[in-house]
Amino acid sequence: LDQLTKLYTLCLAPQPTIEWLNAFSSRMNVMIAAGARAEELVDALALYIAQGYLHHPDQFAENDRAINNLAAYAIQNNILPALFWAIYLAFDVGEIGSGQDGMSSAEIHTRPALRRIVDSLKNQ
Repeated sequence: LDQLTKLYTLCLAPQPTIEWLNAFSSRMNVMIAAGARAEELVDALALYIAQGYLHHPDQFAENDRAINNLAAYAIQNNILPALFWAIYLAFDVGEIGSGQDGMSSAEIHTRPALRRIVDSLKNQ
């Protein structure tokens, strides 16, 4: 598995316990020691999570859990780059109830927001 997939798999934990934060931090520290920048890793993993949800819209809960666990690490370590934060907030709004015509908030708000974010990166 590639490094982002390994990090993503760690982010699927039910909740960010102290043990989880330590394991995730250890994996991040290995990658940082190898030359990666923490902000770039957090952004890359957030984008990986966003693209996963865009490709698999039925997996909102899984990807929402992953971004929330990544947020626990990012906030704990004060690593809050703009791309990560925009993706986190897009998922956050999808957690709020259901929308009109039986559509979920994730379908109404999260997917379009993530699509805009991903599209804007393609245009850079």
